[in-house]
Amino acid sequence: MHAFFQSPPGDDPVVSRIVLTASPQRAFHAWTDPEEVKAWFGHKPNSLARAEIDLRVGGEWLFVFNANETGFSAVGGRYLVVEANHRLVFTWCHRQSNESGGIHESASSEVDVSFAPGDDGCVLTVTHRNIANEQGRRNVKDGWSSALHSLAQNVALVEKGPQRR
Repeated sequence: MHAFFQSPPGDDPVVSRIVLTASPQRAFHAWTDPEEVKAWFGHKPNSLARAEIDLRVGGEWLFVFNANETGFSAVGGRYLVVEANHRLVFTWCHRQSNESGGIHESASSEVDVSFAPGDDGCVLTVTHRNIANEQGRRNVKDGWSSALHSLAQNVALVEKGPQRR
């Protein structure tokens, strides 16, 4: 079982914390490997069509939720801090195309993810700050809740290995 905490509605930054039954190294890898990210990121597992990660300070990342003839929805940004197995800080911008071909981008915000050893595994804390408005904070809060619970299930399954009958 994993403990989960999230800051109250309306607060900026939005802080989400979860205890994962995995090492910080394992959790960091799940967060920075494109194939693993596709398995857990989003409102439900396997909801990403594509994940691109250039894991270095100044490198860009892009997670595309859906891409078809009518458009796409994605989040992306640039890495500001990369401390392997300990911390990631990156910018965050939501991009969405519309039927006429235009692209809407949200105001940029910042995400700070820390991976700390805990008694039962990894204490992962996501601090998402500079969110433009209350609706954005609600969306971010719901999104991180879904994604982190999915991450917890994904890393626990991989850490334990396949179940044998």
